[in-house]
Amino acid sequence: MDNWAGELQRIRDFSRKLDETAPIPTLSEDDLNAFARDIIRLQDLLSLIGSLPPSKRPDICEWDDTVSTLWRKLFSKGDDIDRYTLSDIWLRILMESKEEKRILRTAAAFVASARNFSLFGEALEVGTSMLDRYGTENCGALANLLNSVGSVYYCKKDYEKAEECYLRAHETAERLTDQETMKWIGVSNVDFKGQEMINRIETILERGFLSEGEIRADRALEAEKLISSLDMMPISTNLATFLLVTKTEFQMLANNFKEAGVILDRIEEIGRTGTGPYFYSLMTTHARLRARLFGLTGDWNKSYQWIRKALRQVSTKTYPAEDVFVLEDAIKIVRKLHDDRKGLRDSDLVKDLVFLLEDKDWYTGGSHSRQVAELSLKIGHIMKKYGAGDLDILELEMAGLVHDIGKLRIPWSLLNKVAPITPKEREILKKHAQFGKELLDEIGLTGPADIVYEHHETMDSKGYPRGKRPSLPAAIVGISDVFDASTTLNRRYKVAKGIRETMSEIRSLSNLKYHPDVVSSLGMLMEKVV
Repeated sequence: MDNWAGELQRIRDFSRKLDETAPIPTLSEDDLNAFARDIIRLQDLLSLIGSLPPSKRPDICEWDDTVSTLWRKLFSKGDDIDRYTLSDIWLRILMESKEEKRILRTAAAFVASARNFSLFGEALEVGTSMLDRYGTENCGALANLLNSVGSVYYCKKDYEKAEECYLRAHETAERLTDQETMKWIGVSNVDFKGQEMINRIETILERGFLSEGEIRADRALEAEKLISSLDMMPISTNLATFLLVTKTEFQMLANNFKEAGVILDRIEEIGRTGTGPYFYSLMTTHARLRARLFGLTGDWNKSYQWIRKALRQVSTKTYPAEDVFVLEDAIKIVRKLHDDRKGLRDSDLVKDLVFLLEDKDWYTGGSHSRQVAELSLKIGHIMKKYGAGDLDILELEMAGLVHDIGKLRIPWSLLNKVAPITPKEREILKKHAQFGKELLDEIGLTGPADIVYEHHETMDSKGYPRGKRPSLPAAIVGISDVFDASTTLNRRYKVAKGIRETMSEIRSLSNLKYHPDVVSSLGMLMEKVV
């Protein structure tokens, strides 16, 4: 390319524009389309650089000074999927440059994004290999990578390894100047050390929550001392709001519920007007903590209402990693709620799960889930009439309602991505079938779980996640999903088709992708419609 300088200036302009951009989920359609065009151009440009031999590339250090500023900005605007994809491309380019600090900085961004998409294996593979290779580099970029790797272990509930990483990150930062920390992490040295202290406290507290409120006395004292130290440190107002979250959890575990409520009132007040971690609103975190507090006091109805509120806010009022914490608490609360309500049926539990999904994603959890369930039910009745007598109609309907429940674990930025989906991003989306089974198994809905797991399998064994033929119930839910997705106006990147066109496409794939008896039953239904 002859105009590398001009292209670099475009990226600089895009980076500056991001400073003034509202969170991506709140943008207008025109602004979203403009943003998508910028992302597509940037992705194509970085891919082009990666395809060139090093001798024909532009000055990678000069470019990294601008490109690396995008990682925190994309994250702060709620666009973690593009941070994941772009940092992956750029990291491969940097690896050939031998610029250790730059490599570590982008690796930290990639690891954090992979974590947010529950790609823990990939995150740790990259993170630990970077630590093995550059772990002796005493710099801010290393400290930041240690923080990111620690957060992966934290999400995996390996709190011992998480705490080791956080402590090592803190010790590394102790040897750094404020200038070094600002350059390679983007925050002050005192704030970074404060963050690592908060992270260590969180590992202690989460162990307590996992053991139903039991926390070792020595660890409680350690957490209390760390909190006291943080109160004496000149941390930023932004980080101080994060500390309030930690203090709330500490008071909950100490059974000081009244004091926890007082702190939550402060968080709510700040959330209405100010910002919390990573300059996001604290309202989602506040709602999640309210849900926890009501759960600890045994009021599961109020706990459920608050966690639904957290899910409704999760796309626009939280930083992406909060997705993981809200979902974990939501599943626990729904299970506890139904354990508490003696005599309720599995169908009531499914209804609440659909509400959770609808709270997060208007399309998947709303009309689509209900329409797939209704169509699955109708097909099931026809098939029972013509010989499939062992079909469990109730289980089929439940599976239709929760067939996409695994998308609760897919962050909003990918579910609603504006720019075209890349092949690697599509593979992440495909994980929703596996995630769905895991979530349903966790709360005891094992029958629907197996159907949900297989509903994207095909007759030619080329589907996913296992590449095997689906069971009959899974084939019914799968074809209902395809039919409704094809004929309904849904995502901004989809155009609805007519019933005749959709049926023609489905019939052409009978016995290749779709079960022939299910295709015939669907055809009988549609003959009454068109």
